[in-house]
Amino acid sequence: MLQEETFNEQTSNTKPKLCQDLGDAREPNLFYNRTSELTTLENWILSRTRLITILGLSGIGKTALTLQLIPQIQHEFDYIIWRSLHNAPPLASLQTDLIKFLSQQQETNPPNPPLSREGEEIQPLSPRRGEEIQPLSPPLSNGGLGGVINYLRSHRCLIILDDIQTTFSRQQLAGNYQPGYENYGAFFKQITESSHNSCLILLSWEKPREIAALEGENRPCKSLQLNGLGPEAQEIFTEKGLAEPEKWSEQIDLYRGNPLWLNIVATLIQDLFGGSVSEFLSYDTLFLGELESLLYQHFDRLTASEQQAIA
Repeated sequence: MLQEETFNEQTSNTKPKLCQDLGDAREPNLFYNRTSELTTLENWILSRTRLITILGLSGIGKTALTLQLIPQIQHEFDYIIWRSLHNAPPLASLQTDLIKFLSQQQETNPPNPPLSREGEEIQPLSPRRGEEIQPLSPPLSNGGLGGVINYLRSHRCLIILDDIQTTFSRQQLAGNYQPGYENYGAFFKQITESSHNSCLILLSWEKPREIAALEGENRPCKSLQLNGLGPEAQEIFTEKGLAEPEKWSEQIDLYRGNPLWLNIVATLIQDLFGGSVSEFLSYDTLFLGELESLLYQHFDRLTASEQQAIA
């Protein structure tokens, strides 16, 4: 795990110090050339894009790319926080956690501002016996921004949420939420449509269903589809000490340039075939090894008709 909290020294021009918590970010594999993607993301952030979705299969490099991006844009923010949704926390729990960090432990449920009419404060009604007074703003559990929006407006915050796909249903069309997690969609929509200068980055295997209607060339919501590596993936085989460079491009294409998959297969080639890529490719059966469990996670999320088409 990366260091949980780091604090930059106060600068001479009294710019507030950066508070960041990357405690949930996984240690990435080596970072391979993603110059164009980094430039695109940096430009989106500098142009005040409020919600960015980075999409791609497991192991494609979403985490490594985002961690590479942070040092390039951290001077733009007062707060940076990374949270993983690997265990699919309810939205209210996530928002409470975000508020704790953004408020530096001062409060987790900021009070509603007083109601007023023509400048005169209105006192809230006292409940009658047996009655309950409903809250003035939508509760966090219903997807309301709650106190989060106050911090997104008063400070420039970068929030990174990883493993968004855990909130989606399996064996349904991509991006459909599990029962009880639909409020995440409302939360993402409000982040995009509310006025603030902060940014939310989502890392996911699948695109949330509401994102397609929110994104556009001149809109504050963008998506980046992360594809496999090209010739730069040969660096993986160089590090593993594989032989026959003339066969490497075929191997890269076979595993779609996925850095994690290529690392796993390169280790397998070194261990079982003495580093000979041509001997590995001579087999009609595709060797998966540790890849089998990773690929099954993706297969298990497909609809029945999609699984049948692949089988």
